[in-house]
Amino acid sequence: MAEEKKTQTQKTPKKKSAELLWEARSEMEHPKMDKINTHFNSRYVSLGSVLAAVEPSLFRHGLRIYQSVIPWDGANTDYLITMIVDKQGEVVESNLVPLAVDKPGPQALGSALTYARRQGICALLGLVGEEDDDANIAEGGAEAPQKPPERRQATQKQLSYLHHLATQLQLSEEAKESLKRQYNVTSIKELTTEQASELIDMLQKALEGEKKQKTEWTMEEIIDEISDNFPGSEIGD
Repeated sequence: MAEEKKTQTQKTPKKKSAELLWEARSEMEHPKMDKINTHFNSRYVSLGSVLAAVEPSLFRHGLRIYQSVIPWDGANTDYLITMIVDKQGEVVESNLVPLAVDKPGPQALGSALTYARRQGICALLGLVGEEDDDANIAEGGAEAPQKPPERRQATQKQLSYLHHLATQLQLSEEAKESLKRQYNVTSIKELTTEQASELIDMLQKALEGEKKQKTEWTMEEIIDEISDNFPGSEIGD
């Protein structure tokens, strides 16, 4: 009995997962910055470099990284969740990083995922993932990012033609408001030249489709159509 009691007192108490994570982090070094951002002329770490820096220490302490994309109700974007879990599947730490996909397509999505994965891991473990050049920019030591090009407002000619197309299509006020919301403007005058061109193209296609569906035309409608499309032409009775 005494021997059994002695053996029990010599057992090492089980460490908590948070303590294991602290020990794992103390063994890690900041990942090597092995990539260059040519646009900002700065260095950053690749996802492979981040994983090489953190996984060996985490595995030694019975921890691993789990990452997954999750939807977020009410948000305009999905999020990547990064979790550190122990052998029992308990989450030790976690964070969320928004997926900033700037254009459609699998390549853009893949780039956004890679960026979010390395940012999530670095933020969770307090690692440096890219150069901090804010001070250099402020002191003139590095070139600041270029400002985005100024928005060019739609021309009067574009606005007049949009009004003409809306009249031809007999757009309701509800439809007009829907188009404004689509372009996030309160007035058609707030459209840029690119947005106006896009909207003109869309309304023209809608008008052409409407004309194709119309199979019977009266003589008066034919004359009106020619006059609308060829201003200055004179057609007698």
